[in-house]
Amino acid sequence: MQKFTKKDLPDIAGGLMDGIDLSGMDLSEMDISNTIFRHCALNNAVLKNAVLRNTRFEYCTMNMADLSGADMRGVRFRYCEIREAIFDNAVMDNVEMEFTSIESTTFIDACLKDSHIYNVDAVLAAFDRADIYSLHWSHVNLDGAKFIGAKGIFANREAVYELLRQAVSKDPEFAKLTGAVRVIKQWCWPQWRQEFQKMDTKAQKWVRDVFFQYTESGLIDALEGRRDIENV
Repeated sequence: MQKFTKKDLPDIAGGLMDGIDLSGMDLSEMDISNTIFRHCALNNAVLKNAVLRNTRFEYCTMNMADLSGADMRGVRFRYCEIREAIFDNAVMDNVEMEFTSIESTTFIDACLKDSHIYNVDAVLAAFDRADIYSLHWSHVNLDGAKFIGAKGIFANREAVYELLRQAVSKDPEFAKLTGAVRVIKQWCWPQWRQEFQKMDTKAQKWVRDVFFQYTESGLIDALEGRRDIENV
């Protein structure tokens, strides 16, 4: 892998970077839009407020990279390792991630409008205060992920399931309900509201207590019929 310093780094915007080591480099505020990074190392790289629109990362390692405040609209990640990285305050509209690890990575205050995350390991990732209303998940491991203050949780089945899963103790009734949220995917909020009314007082209180912890989530409004979507 070829190693560059910032001094001898060529103009990479719009080009193909294959097998390049940019680990530890400060690329803050650079415009590297429409670039393809393939088999590259960007571990500990700093890309604060960088512009990466429509850039693609394939088979890259970006562990502990700092992309806070970056403009990442339309970025694609495939087969990447992005552990303990920082995407705080990043604009991530229409981003796609697949077959990628974002374990312990933070997306605090990030906007993930219309983004897609598939086959991703997001264990212990933090989405605090992020906008995930139209974020689409599939086959994502969210064990231990955090959503404090996240917006639009009510529209995101995977996030709802994970919040309930984390709150389950040893009560089999609560565990059964939590599993149903994930498994019965044809049910939307109207069906869940009907099911909620059939629960005993103990179960209803448990659900409400969990949902009340997430004030920006829309969960209580959805549970009480003030907000709705076609699917959770």
